[in-house]
Amino acid sequence: MAKPPSMQFYPSDWLRDMEEHPLDIEGAWLRIVNKLWWEEERGKGVKTLVQWSRVLRIDTDYTARILQYIRDEKIGDVLGLVTERNKNIPENNEKITVICRRMHREWKEKENNRLRQDKYRQKRQKQENKQENNGDITPSRARFSASASAIKSNPKGLLCETKVSSPTRTPGKKLIELYHTHCPSLPKVVQIPISETSQKNLRRRWREHPDLDWWVKYFQSVAASDFLTGKVQSNDNRAPFVADFHWLIRPSNMEKIINGRYINRYKPHTETPARKKVHFVCPRGCEKDPGVWALSHITTFCAVCEERRIPEKK
Repeated sequence: MAKPPSMQFYPSDWLRDMEEHPLDIEGAWLRIVNKLWWEEERGKGVKTLVQWSRVLRIDTDYTARILQYIRDEKIGDVLGLVTERNKNIPENNEKITVICRRMHREWKEKENNRLRQDKYRQKRQKQENKQENNGDITPSRARFSASASAIKSNPKGLLCETKVSSPTRTPGKKLIELYHTHCPSLPKVVQIPISETSQKNLRRRWREHPDLDWWVKYFQSVAASDFLTGKVQSNDNRAPFVADFHWLIRPSNMEKIINGRYINRYKPHTETPARKKVHFVCPRGCEKDPGVWALSHITTFCAVCEERRIPEKK
């Protein structure tokens, strides 16, 4: 496994852990940590005293004292260092193990995850090989399963359940012909072949509903919708919405149609008769008050005596 080009360094933890230790110990431990990063077992290095002295670029006596300090102060784990009486320097051929606990712990967690994933892949590969040898190959779920939205019944009974059958090549031209036949009021498909995005959407919709009868009922339900065929006027004086073939085969739009979102539910629009204006005059008959023409629910007052005006009697 390739080594990452960098390692995580926590300045706050480093300053807190090394704050009470001499500067030479801090520098030596920093060199050791960088060396442990490149070890085969990350965070754990096994070397002789001479090799550790080369890492620290000091003599073996000074190296032994630094390693003993690191072990005694629990900065890191140092194994194999001889400390009988005042003899701190082991033989040159004896191995000394230095471990950075955090680095080694994180490496072991990642390694265990990798081994667990490899074991799972091997187990899955054995199962697939066994199925192939027995001739029992499980079909793809995406190809042979009906979509959940197609199984739900339509409130008006316009769509039936999809018949699950073996997938075949997408009959694009046939589906476009069905669209033209059952949705004559919608825009025609002029450019054939259709765009790559529409081809992808059509292949996926056909895998979900591989039955021409289902598509006939689908297009019939579209043609029966006043909103999808542009018969519903918008409130902001914009042109009415009209669906086309590319819009109908998009996954989100097809799901809305199947769930009956565009079934005709609105009430026919009836125009409200315009209210007539009424001439309001002063009840005292002030000649200087010209009166006012306003709707019947408007309250006005005389400009002279400030009495509430009343509708003029015809």
